[in-house]
Amino acid sequence: MNKIGVSRIGLTELRNDDINWAELDAGKKGVDVVRKKYNLLPHQQEAFDATIKYFENHERGKLIMACGTGKTFTSLRISEALANKSHLILFLVPSIALLSQTLKEWSAQAKDNIYPICICSDSHASDKAEDSISDLVLPATTDAEKVHRQFIDYRARQAAEGGMIVVFSTYQSIDVISSVQKEINKLEHDSFVFDLIVCDEAHRTTGIKQKDKDQSAFTKVHDNENVKAKKRLYMTATPRLYSSDAQTKAKENETLVWSMDDPAWFGEEIFRIGFGAAVEKQLLSDYKVIVLTLDENSVDEDLQKQILDEHSEIKADDAIKLIGCINVLSKRTNYLTDKELFSDVDPEPMKSAVAFCSNIKNSQYLRDSFNVCQQAYYEKMSEEERSELVVVQADHVDGG
Repeated sequence: MNKIGVSRIGLTELRNDDINWAELDAGKKGVDVVRKKYNLLPHQQEAFDATIKYFENHERGKLIMACGTGKTFTSLRISEALANKSHLILFLVPSIALLSQTLKEWSAQAKDNIYPICICSDSHASDKAEDSISDLVLPATTDAEKVHRQFIDYRARQAAEGGMIVVFSTYQSIDVISSVQKEINKLEHDSFVFDLIVCDEAHRTTGIKQKDKDQSAFTKVHDNENVKAKKRLYMTATPRLYSSDAQTKAKENETLVWSMDDPAWFGEEIFRIGFGAAVEKQLLSDYKVIVLTLDENSVDEDLQKQILDEHSEIKADDAIKLIGCINVLSKRTNYLTDKELFSDVDPEPMKSAVAFCSNIKNSQYLRDSFNVCQQAYYEKMSEEERSELVVVQADHVDGG
């Protein structure tokens, strides 16, 4: 029985689509409802200019940009400028969620047509529970024959209408790309050679290969024997390096090392904007570190007992910490030793917060515990005390 492919398009995808829904609702159509294309911001223009100039004489290079400074958009403009031969780009990511995000942004912001080929599968892309190809807005495959047919079709359309063919793939599916490329190039004399490979989250492509061991899919991108390309751009916010001692020991043990300070594999650093510089340029919000210390006497004993009796899965220490967090989010300075930090600089209650956990199970536990503690704490307070308190509604998200 044949399976029918399904793509899941949620509210978030619709909200972030390149369609201006308000204009559509007002009766406008076609290009009148398409959101405007962005221009490069000054720091992105600087990265773009440096990259184009660098690649005049180099084949590999690193773009180091803090999270939130626009690596994905900058890489689109770079790709458009460098794809001047076969107009063929490969964009690699470590997860389906990132693939979907990039596909949507590039499709919305491209100056010309994009012909996307998505290569990935649920079984190889990620170990995250919610990383599914059903979240892609276009069908994805790992079938080499299907990819070949899609490439031939897109190439004909490209010849007639212009634009770029872009292969969006996870690193885990790189063997499919390699297989298809070699098959097409054998039949058609190297017609399938990428103008540029963009390696997103490039720190994931570092690693080692011990003698007589299989090579990781993440490190195969470096070698033209695996995937043929004219240029490679490695993008990350967090370069990963192996110490000189580790690299020396690896050589002694006949172990191959891919470290981001090795120009033979990663090229030179083209451009860098770190978190500090991004904050100075007001591209990102600054942050302050608050260390909250509480003892069990800080929280009413009856409240602790009520929470633990009704919810035995919640640890006593966690209940105290979470109630402390509620007070800090509310800027209730009587719980702080450094009261001036809030009262003088930023006295307004917080409206949102993010908590990072080590795994999905802990995140779900934290969500449930936070909501329980919030409800119990709120019910114990007077009306006057409640007016000082934010109502925390915790949720859990994973993927990407």
